[in-house]
Amino acid sequence: MAGKKTSISQYAGHKIMLWLFSTWCGSCEAGLKALAKHRQELAQDGVTLIVLDNYKNDGYPGLTTDEFVQKVAPELENASGWIFGTASKTLAETYNPKRFPDIYFLIDSKGLIQAVSGSPNVTMQKILRFAKTGQ
Repeated sequence: MAGKKTSISQYAGHKIMLWLFSTWCGSCEAGLKALAKHRQELAQDGVTLIVLDNYKNDGYPGLTTDEFVQKVAPELENASGWIFGTASKTLAETYNPKRFPDIYFLIDSKGLIQAVSGSPNVTMQKILRFAKTGQ
């Protein structure tokens, strides 16, 4: 956000949840609310959340990432351990070639993908288990 570019490799050695979402997606709104509810647990367990809207919002109109966060979970705007932004075309093609509106990756501190899923509000127990164990 704010025009800054970053690379996922900057977070090597950290547990990461990389979540690609679309701002027009209802399950994405519910997912962000659920993640916000568990933000303290995730922070205590050392998870970095990289939350990116899909490249060009998957071709559909919708809010910007900043507007979406402000509307759904404004308490996360400056939260430690949370990175918000927009996926580059390359990242989207690599991690989401089928262009799912809601997909996340749980990546351990060694850079290995431990799980791929969607709908964080429905799969929160999987996310919290990963936060605790890294698996």
